Amino acid sequence: MSTNPVMPSLLMASSYLNVGFYTLELVLCRRYFKRPNRPLLYKSGVAALIFFDTVCTLTICVNVIFFVLGIPLGSMVASLSPASVIIFMTYCTAAVEQAILCHLFHSLTKNVFISTVLASLIIIHMGFAFASGALILVLDSEVSAALTIATVMSITCAATDILIAICLGCKVWKMLSPVDMMTPPDSFVRKFFLLIVSSGFIVAANTLLGTGLLLKHSPGFAFFCFCQGRVYSLTLLVNFLVGVHFQRETSTDTVSTRSPRGPSMITGVDFDVIAGYDTESGSQDMRRSGVNTGESKSPAPSHRPIPLNAVRRAQDPLLPPFSNAPQNLGTESMRPEHRPSLRVRSEPSLKSSPSFEMLGNTNGHHGSL
Repeated sequence: MSTNPVMPSLLMASSYLNVGFYTLELVLCRRYFKRPNRPLLYKSGVAALIFFDTVCTLTICVNVIFFVLGIPLGSMVASLSPASVIIFMTYCTAAVEQAILCHLFHSLTKNVFISTVLASLIIIHMGFAFASGALILVLDSEVSAALTIATVMSITCAATDILIAICLGCKVWKMLSPVDMMTPPDSFVRKFFLLIVSSGFIVAANTLLGTGLLLKHSPGFAFFCFCQGRVYSLTLLVNFLVGVHFQRETSTDTVSTRSPRGPSMITGVDFDVIAGYDTESGSQDMRRSGVNTGESKSPAPSHRPIPLNAVRRAQDPLLPPFSNAPQNLGTESMRPEHRPSLRVRSEPSLKSSPSFEMLGNTNGHHGSL
């Protein structure tokens, strides 16, 4: 393949595309890690993807520089070492992406049998990947066995990607079918886009195309092989971000379809929903500016007030029981009864005092002396 005049151009183009994909991967990783409450398993998987893709990208760049400049590496093992590292890192990235999608499928369907089959295929193609990379380093001149194992590895990986895409795609389509957010044409295009991105059809098509080029011994296999690991990572990251965005829009539509005033299903608190307004950041400003924020007022009690005499009769066992006859709710019902104290004798001269007359004029408003 080194004598093919197309190879330097293909390697240069693949290295530039690989660096572009790697840069986009770092941007998406930063956006993913900024989101709160991400599962630890998925965070660990994304961190592993960054490590594998960083090593693979550096190896590809160094290999392309040595190949284009024609710098001799001294031995066959040294010249094949970058290929071994690329195989290791690429299929480790593939295993992480496939394992997370398999875990997602198991979480959605609880189908143990299909999840076990998919996990077994992931382990099998990882075994072929390690065997192929090791044989490339061990065999100096005879690489036919390593190429055969690499072919089997690529076929197994492509089959795993296709099965995961079909199984997860069917489940995602069933989940998206009841959702009716937009007009039917736009809704169908949106569902189809979410299906392709979140189910892994893109990476399955890329792996299948690369496997076909490998079986035909085409130099275009190197172009797809160098970028394959980054395609796996971008598929998983876009799956995470698109899933979060779709979940947020679905929850927003659900909130907007509810009545603007209703109790919360979680806390039971009565909230006033203002469309398109952030109540956490601007509610105080709206209150200061005098804008009505729709705060619900407690309704007036519909029951009749209890007279003060009835309360006193219920608290004092010396008084006769209160009758069930309707009471006068005017000022007379609220007038406190004047009873002589059990310890202090009442003085009649206090009735003519000005202070007592002032209290007598306002006893309709006060409940006690």
